[in-house]
Amino acid sequence: MATQAQQKMNLRDSVSYAIGLDLAAMVKNFDTTLNINYVIKAIEDAVSGKAVLNSSQAQNAIANYMQSRQEADKQKVETQLQNNQEQAEAFLADVARQEGVMRTKSGLLYKIEKLGDSLLPQAGDVLTVHYRLTLPNGEVVDSSYERGEPMSFANNDGEMIAGFLEGVRLLGEGGKAILYLPPALGYGSYSTGTIPPNSALVFEVALLGITGKEHK
Repeated sequence: MATQAQQKMNLRDSVSYAIGLDLAAMVKNFDTTLNINYVIKAIEDAVSGKAVLNSSQAQNAIANYMQSRQEADKQKVETQLQNNQEQAEAFLADVARQEGVMRTKSGLLYKIEKLGDSLLPQAGDVLTVHYRLTLPNGEVVDSSYERGEPMSFANNDGEMIAGFLEGVRLLGEGGKAILYLPPALGYGSYSTGTIPPNSALVFEVALLGITGKEHK
């Protein structure tokens, strides 16, 4: 049902309003902090032939503004990366002081809850694990436990993120551990899903099975 405002519009008014909506959507997508009063003034000035900027000046203004936005966005990202890195280092420093936590040469922190079988995974073995991935604040990012289905992967470099693979290789079949990954052994400066850039990661992992030449 047409509203009272719609009923008062003739075709020209409706088209005019529709064009305004398109312009508003473009302005909103461009930057919601723009001065809408000047946007309206520019339309009025352009239609009346009284624009205070020529085409070249207008393009330069837009280019300069976009450059300033890019620089501001870059600075914001760099600040976030630095803050996240510092938070990750502080978190891992606290973890390192906990009883039973060990550190590898790469910087991986881990706590063995159960060693499992004495025969460790060999290159090329297929490993089947259950895992729970959380952020330092305890937020669960991913969990095979919640899906009710373990994950299998080949024990080859590059198959999984470095810290996770290194940690699983410390376990025998039936083993369990908590892995604390510094950003460099996780996703680094990349953001993936709900994982912020330069974030430390915590894996609770259980090695359920190993399939390979030495494991039959």
